[in-house]
Amino acid sequence: MLGHFVVDHNENPNWNESSPYPKVGYQVFYRMDIDQFYDFKANYESGERILIHPSEVLEFYHNWNDLYQEIKYYALANILSSRKGSNSEVKNCTLSLYKRSD
Repeated sequence: MLGHFVVDHNENPNWNESSPYPKVGYQVFYRMDIDQFYDFKANYESGERILIHPSEVLEFYHNWNDLYQEIKYYALANILSSRKGSNSEVKNCTLSLYKRSD
């Protein structure tokens, strides 16, 4: 796990019991080596799962912010240091994004 943050709606006057999101939720960031890839059933708020190269994130995720960017840098640096890898390993890595089904 790279980190997490809490999404707390306790002081949000617009949140109510019929909200599709919990009053307190968590967003977790992690990196992993994928050795098995399961089918993705878009049963909830995601319409599909896609894997992209880290340099393409802004093409797919328009609300990317500085915090996400720092997490991405940390994850990529972790790949290089933990495997004593080269830049070719970063070229071969992907980010998993879940596209909303609006």
